[in-house]
Amino acid sequence: PDHAGCNLIGAMAQTLSRSDAKNKINRGAFHRKVVLEVVTQYGDLLCYAQPKHQRDKEVVLAAVASSSWAVKYVAEDLLQDDNFALDMIRANPMALRMLPERCRHDPDMVLAAVSGDGRCLSLSSLQQDEDFVREAVCCSAEALQFAPEPLKADFD
Repeated sequence: PDHAGCNLIGAMAQTLSRSDAKNKINRGAFHRKVVLEVVTQYGDLLCYAQPKHQRDKEVVLAAVASSSWAVKYVAEDLLQDDNFALDMIRANPMALRMLPERCRHDPDMVLAAVSGDGRCLSLSSLQQDEDFVREAVCCSAEALQFAPEPLKADFD
């Protein structure tokens, strides 16, 4: 048998239009496999998933990796788990902007985010802390552009 068509069908299934993905998750929101497939491409569609999927760590990490906006639809108990918040940041550093305020003041979380994307320094009040900024710039040179002006001169 000719299996060449199977690869094409598999490839098409992997790249849904946003509209098709939304329809698919609305029809199959109770099926974990469907939800996981959809949120891997369009993380913010986690909003259409059932609460049990919004508490499913694998589903949530797939959604957040795809879109930091998915954090808005994550179950509250997962948002209160600092270890899982760190996992979300590692999956998508910009998730820091959507996480609870306490995360943007936590040096470990902010450094994890800055290591992945230097722009994340701009999301934290820690950008005013000279020692922290030095450490952040060591993690990501890109973070320097978000350091206070007096500190930028120190790096020239």
